[in-house]
Amino acid sequence: MKTGKITNSVISRSVLKNIKPAKNSLAVKPSIGADASVLENGIVIASDSGFEPVYTASNNIYARGGRPQYIQCCVNLAQDMREIRLKEIMQKISADCAQLGLVVSGGHTQVEAGNTRAVVAVTAVGFTENVKEPHAVGSNMAKPGDDIIMTKCIGIGGVQYIINNNREKILEKYVEDVVKRAYGNRSDLSIAKEACIAIENGAVSLHDMSQGGVYAALWDMAEASGTGLLVDFRAIAVRQEIIEICEIFDINPYELNSCGSLLITSSDSERIIKALAEEGIDACVIGKVTDGNDKIINNLDDVRFLDKPVQDEIYRLQEMQSETTAE
Repeated sequence: MKTGKITNSVISRSVLKNIKPAKNSLAVKPSIGADASVLENGIVIASDSGFEPVYTASNNIYARGGRPQYIQCCVNLAQDMREIRLKEIMQKISADCAQLGLVVSGGHTQVEAGNTRAVVAVTAVGFTENVKEPHAVGSNMAKPGDDIIMTKCIGIGGVQYIINNNREKILEKYVEDVVKRAYGNRSDLSIAKEACIAIENGAVSLHDMSQGGVYAALWDMAEASGTGLLVDFRAIAVRQEIIEICEIFDINPYELNSCGSLLITSSDSERIIKALAEEGIDACVIGKVTDGNDKIINNLDDVRFLDKPVQDEIYRLQEMQSETTAE
């Protein structure tokens, strides 16, 4: 299998079919596009082991209408790693938790034979204030006729990873100011503020972007809701600096990790966009939810169907760079 997130078809037949939750224990059962589980008592749980696991797991909870409070972390190290690497990992986790107001409540650390890099898995735990209807907010609530709203821009999480690991090569072509504008801030990775604002203004269908970028997020939201999509490609916001850095590595920014951006569907998009703007959060309508199953991307006269999510561009970049190093 390819590195990165397992495909939806494999998840369906090899993961979901083998999960049998206890009767009446879950308000929201595991499914494609449901990145957080919700218990009947209002506890919300999400896990991630990607490039920004603390932010991604927390975002999953916010997109379910919850408020994350605690995380558990599991750190698996390679045999040739020194203790300083473990310290660096825990310092980053602690800094991310401080930014988000989370508490590290525990976890596990060990060294694994065969590991070539450190693997960090995070489980975030939070609570929803709507205990009577804990299933009321989620990626499966989009309705035909709703506008599709996107916050911030695509590629936020991915470009930060690329810059952190390839800064010298990027600076060979662009000045530091361009790199800084592409990178933004670490706080850009959180959807906490926009998720809360959207829900306060009546939104019930939210999906945070992460692996696979905006295309994967759109597909997952439509699949979870049983709807189609009609998206205006030109309306999808992206920083020019992110495009320029992606071009260096032949990366598609629309399939690049976009942790920090949120998809919202609503019949009253004007109200939500206005509320977000009042708090300094950029947002725009990028399309409509439609009847049926067709997921269509329009770019002027070019009309194409959205494909199933593919490997995130960061993993493809890692593989290309590994092959180059091996040569």
